[in-house]
Amino acid sequence: MNEGTQDPAQLEQIWLSNLEAQYQVVNKNLQAYLASPPFHSSGELASWASYMSAVESYFAQYKTMALYLKGLGFDQLFDRVEPVLAEIHAAAVAYAQMYKNALDSEGKMRAIGQETAQTWFDTMQRMMKTQQAAFDAANSQWEATFRGKP
Repeated sequence: MNEGTQDPAQLEQIWLSNLEAQYQVVNKNLQAYLASPPFHSSGELASWASYMSAVESYFAQYKTMALYLKGLGFDQLFDRVEPVLAEIHAAAVAYAQMYKNALDSEGKMRAIGQETAQTWFDTMQRMMKTQQAAFDAANSQWEATFRGKP
């Protein structure tokens, strides 16, 4: 029997069961991520933001069926899918924001690194000039003192 010919109550229970199973998979993945060490790179966060976007799109299909069943007087799927979608959307927004923050932080770290490298280079250049000036002064003094003497 296909979904088109099933009793709406059965159909709702099948979709509810599938929703819960898939929701548990997503929660398990999110818990694994949260248990991982902090300070993820923007690349890792981009992957998670993309995953959450795909998850959000996947669970949106449940709303279509939920609305159909609600029109037939079966509200359980609709009542469950709304909070699931809201929670997934909030998580997707959070991961997108974490990704943006990571990009901003990495950009600031690159700028600090470049500034530090430039400061180091400038300092080394000044030291070399100072050492060169000291060498030139010592060499000039030596030449003035010992030039032409056997």
